[in-house]
Amino acid sequence: MKRKMIQRIEQRDCKVKDIVASLKYGRVWSRQLLLFCDLYIFICGFCLSYTFVYLFDPSRSLEEFFVMFSVSLFLTGIGLYVIIKNMLLRKRIKVWLQDAILLKAFVWKVAERYSRSWFPYLKIKIQFFHENNFIFRCSGTKESNGYDTVFYQFIDKEIDILYSPKYDEVMLLKLKKE
Repeated sequence: MKRKMIQRIEQRDCKVKDIVASLKYGRVWSRQLLLFCDLYIFICGFCLSYTFVYLFDPSRSLEEFFVMFSVSLFLTGIGLYVIIKNMLLRKRIKVWLQDAILLKAFVWKVAERYSRSWFPYLKIKIQFFHENNFIFRCSGTKESNGYDTVFYQFIDKEIDILYSPKYDEVMLLKLKKE
């Protein structure tokens, strides 16, 4: 594989909305998807509250109530998990952006896994040049396996990244439309 010389490029103001993914933690959901999750939680919360109205209907059984209640509670929990996880990641990214440096990097695929989705889950490796050193990083942490579908768009491309030397974090920016 041909490796390109990767060099530092000019600094620009970046915000959380410009970041597609964190190399360690994966996809950063957009505001639109988070608003959809908010709507999803509202609907699940409505269903959860309706189960109590359902409880007092004499024609309904207690088993039906427990089924509706547990399904509504489970779906609400999933929505809350997604929103809280992304809110915490966005807070981390705001901290990482304070000392972030805009760099050019080259990305290639390390491994892939197929699941029930159209795109494969990929683990990537990234190479960039910072302070006279080539730095290599793989996606994921000890807690997470580093596979995500969002990495598919970056494979075998030279991309812009934000690197935070203080926190040793790599953030992948949106690709420029060509």
